[in-house]
Amino acid sequence: MEDAILSIDDISVSYGKKQVLSGLSLSMNKGDRLVVAGPNGCGKTTLLKSILGILKPTSGRIRLAQNTRTAYCKQGFTTTATTISAYEVVAMGLYKQKGKDRTCVERAMMETGVQHLADRPFNGLSGGENQRVSLARCLCQDANLLLLDEPSSFLDAASCTDFISLMKALPSHIAAIVVTHDDKLIQGLGWS
Repeated sequence: MEDAILSIDDISVSYGKKQVLSGLSLSMNKGDRLVVAGPNGCGKTTLLKSILGILKPTSGRIRLAQNTRTAYCKQGFTTTATTISAYEVVAMGLYKQKGKDRTCVERAMMETGVQHLADRPFNGLSGGENQRVSLARCLCQDANLLLLDEPSSFLDAASCTDFISLMKALPSHIAAIVVTHDDKLIQGLGWS
């Protein structure tokens, strides 16, 4: 498609001799939302890593439109001993955003409900807090393609509901792919 920000044409991806994805094709335009659901080990994260260029397909092709800016919120949380603050993690979203005002850091933290964590060490946050700070970083990147890997991991019920509301309120120019095996998240988002 001419307007596609992401085109995946018949890709296959393997880890050694084990094929994880086979013959996968999809196309996404601005504002498209997609949930990729399935059990652990079925290739959901492999798909995201392939889109990011971390993994190279064994066949097929992945194309991102020239103006596509991706942001990746990975599964899990860090256990590093660094004392970087939550604010500094979100501000990393400004990397490569020359001249961009830091007000987007505060706005992203407000949108994800983590402004009160700004001065806390990132490695001292709970899993749910970590996920929300990581999402704020993604929002701060001015991305038009969000790739979210198991974003409801470590979120309690209230935080998951807040996350669903945040995803439903994404600006119309942002496309998003959420990979998950969480039925509550799938039903809450209501995406195809």
